[in-house]
Amino acid sequence: MKQSIFSEKRWTVFALSGFVLLFVTNCGLGNLDAQDLGGGEWVTFAPVPVATQEIGVAELDGLIYVLGGILGNRTIGNNVQVYDPEEDRWTSAAPMPTALHHMGVTSANGKLYVVGGYFGNFQPVDTLFEYNSQADKWTEKTNLSAAKGGLVAVTIDGLIYAIGGARGPSIDDLDVYDPQTDRWSSLRSMNVARDHHAAAVIDGKIYVVGGRNQSDFTLDSLEVYDPETDRWTELSGMPTGRSGIASAALNGCLYVFGGEGNRQNQNGVFSQVERYNPHDDSWTAVTPMEVARHGIGAAVIDHRIFIPAGGPVEGLGVTNLNDALEVPEDISCDS
Repeated sequence: MKQSIFSEKRWTVFALSGFVLLFVTNCGLGNLDAQDLGGGEWVTFAPVPVATQEIGVAELDGLIYVLGGILGNRTIGNNVQVYDPEEDRWTSAAPMPTALHHMGVTSANGKLYVVGGYFGNFQPVDTLFEYNSQADKWTEKTNLSAAKGGLVAVTIDGLIYAIGGARGPSIDDLDVYDPQTDRWSSLRSMNVARDHHAAAVIDGKIYVVGGRNQSDFTLDSLEVYDPETDRWTELSGMPTGRSGIASAALNGCLYVFGGEGNRQNQNGVFSQVERYNPHDDSWTAVTPMEVARHGIGAAVIDHRIFIPAGGPVEGLGVTNLNDALEVPEDISCDS
């Protein structure tokens, strides 16, 4: 099933037969010195069969799942594309029950979960869907307490945390779902309301970075949540504020990729990759993306952080590029 999408204030169309030509110039490097960049190499793999952006991305059982999103012809997909990094091959799984974009996606207890998101013309939803890869089957679970899109979902100890998002204005909500009881609970709100942000888990804590809200389209804010104390703490801001980003945790480091809102680049997107070290509250510039893009997600397999698909221009524009940052094993933020 594909759902039509009609308008968004900032859409810019560079489409040809549903795809965007990848004439992407190098984005500015903000306040980081290009000569200091390093810490990884970009490697390209088999392209995503269906080019899309504003997707959900998650790893489950060594496979990377790319879910839904906005396609090049402005329709919304419920398709589920599955990448096997060992075979460098894509297959399809059972489609989602609803065509969605800007949803939170995470894996927990051997299953995949799709939290909230937008349906149609940016209508937030409160749905929660569970995917069983063994049965190739979707099940609808208990809904969120309120609809939200542009949110992030992560997992700690089998519990699913839904962070921020928007339903009209940006929100600072934090909710937790227990798959064992099929129940949601509300937790302490973030310090900064945000959507189109990113998050990752390091040492049992949730690091939330970037995004946008009514006062700032390119937030640089970084804050961390400790489930044991139900407390948020503000940390050093990201050097390059941006939204529509992806993040991943690897070897105790937080990596942040891409994004939109770049007024120094004609396509409005960022190529920046920046790495945060929680032990000394510091940021380091990393080898930038070869193709800048937003509306992305990240998945970690071994020492590679995969960034499939996304939008190479601000607003509407898609690519089927599938590449990964290969991080040297000796780069670590572990104490």
